[in-house]
Amino acid sequence: MKHTKRRIAIIGSSAAAVLLGSGIAVAYWTSTGSGSGAATVGTAANATVTQTSNNSGLYPGASSPLTFSVTNNDTKATLHLTSINVALDTTAVYPAGCSVADFSVTPGTITATDIAPGATVNVTSTGYAVNMTNNPTSNQDGCKTASVPLLFTAN
Repeated sequence: MKHTKRRIAIIGSSAAAVLLGSGIAVAYWTSTGSGSGAATVGTAANATVTQTSNNSGLYPGASSPLTFSVTNNDTKATLHLTSINVALDTTAVYPAGCSVADFSVTPGTITATDIAPGATVNVTSTGYAVNMTNNPTSNQDGCKTASVPLLFTAN
């Protein structure tokens, strides 16, 4: 009988421990909480557009096609290139008898392309040109040795 009481006490203690442990586990799994966090978005490095065409020999009324390569200067993100804008540098200094008004740019289109991080690609383009305007009412000899600075923007 002594063993029976001892057994009942052990079984009862064990059952109480299991129930108590279950109550703690239930409390743990049903707990709630709140918090906050944040993520930051990086910035992309600018691409570099390089003129790959040799556009020498312009004369009044002539056009010369423009071609480009583009370098993705970002080391992590792929660049999705959809357009290139070409403009005359209106702040450039031209020789006497020549001005930015003696030139124009014909816009064109490119084939959209993805450029891997750090890569350079030749861009497939059509229509881009630098032009020398033919102005029959003025002498354009001042433009004979002029360099025509162009500005490129890639999107």
